[in-house]
Amino acid sequence: MGDDREHVRLEPRTRPELTQLVAKLKLPEYLEYHHEPEIEVRGGVVRLLEGAQVSWLAEASRELATAQVDGETQPIEAGKLKTTYLTVEGSRDHSVDWRDVIGLGPKTPLKLKVEAVKDQPPGIAARRDSQEQVVLDTEVVTFDLTVQDDFGIRQTGLEWTALPGQAPKGGGDPAKGEKIAAAGESELRDLETRATFSAAREGVAPQTIEVRAWAEDFLPGRDRSYSAAFVLHILDSTDHALWLTTQFGKWLEAARETYEREQQLHQTNQELRSLTAADLDRPENRRAVSRQAVEEQANAARLDALNGAGKRLVEQATRNTEFDADRLETWATMLKQLDDIAKTRMPSVADLLKESSSAAGAKPGQPGSPPSDNSPSNTAAADPKAAQPPKAGPSQASAPQVKQ
Repeated sequence: MGDDREHVRLEPRTRPELTQLVAKLKLPEYLEYHHEPEIEVRGGVVRLLEGAQVSWLAEASRELATAQVDGETQPIEAGKLKTTYLTVEGSRDHSVDWRDVIGLGPKTPLKLKVEAVKDQPPGIAARRDSQEQVVLDTEVVTFDLTVQDDFGIRQTGLEWTALPGQAPKGGGDPAKGEKIAAAGESELRDLETRATFSAAREGVAPQTIEVRAWAEDFLPGRDRSYSAAFVLHILDSTDHALWLTTQFGKWLEAARETYEREQQLHQTNQELRSLTAADLDRPENRRAVSRQAVEEQANAARLDALNGAGKRLVEQATRNTEFDADRLETWATMLKQLDDIAKTRMPSVADLLKESSSAAGAKPGQPGSPPSDNSPSNTAAADPKAAQPPKAGPSQASAPQVKQ
């Protein structure tokens, strides 16, 4: 008798790995969702709304035969896991295990971490193109609203109330009211809209009020979310004209001071530019140039700020039909003169610091590198009038006069 031999064929198989794990949700009825959202699980961690119901859907690299969640057998449909719905009552860990059609399973069960989260209130931001707080009662103030929510936005709008201790002109009750700017939807998570407020249209008498944007989501009983507040000083046309006159008087005084300072800086600028390179390199002159450069920069910033403030005042005046047209024209002329001064300023003396450094680095007997004949410095030194600001009024030494 010979030896009995048998050949056995070995075919290695890999363990079945999950290729997809999805949480299918039934959200609470108050959210008014018309479909069941699905959230793909990545990294074994998922955040779910507390109070929602969840069904786990899993697909593996090979068709499944059985599966368990926390030791309880779950249904298999077409080779895929589809659990019954469970209510999310709090954060917890789950253990998911499975076997495929050839009896293989994972090396270790999947650890699934569920973080239960609460329905968060909506976030809202409001923005105005203009930050002017003083407005006419007939003026329309525009607000751009941006609303975000984790599930859905019900509606958004504006709310206004009088500041404490502020009484409306002519008596009456302090202002308090609201309006809806836009309606949302149960599944709308982002909303951008525009809201407007007009005191005359909303029936608000001239007074100081606070306006805020608000937003609501679908959670019953939740308080509104509010934006930052905007203070509005509402004036009728008469008080508005008086306020403008007062403000422009203050603006004019600041403009005169800035103009006179500009004249002084202009004179010093010319004196410094008349110095030779050797004189510029003297310590006291270098310090003078540095101070001059700083003061020129500061006065330039003041000029820019004054121009901006003046333009806003003129814009305010154009909205008031009772404002004197001749006075408005005079204001506009004064503003243009100040703007011209800002545009025709002499070049800063900061470049002189570089020139003096070049002179200091030159070899003995070799002059420093002066600016070219066409540079702003030489042009100003040769012909100071070329760099002077335009005359404003009867005298270069005094600021233009504006009737108030």
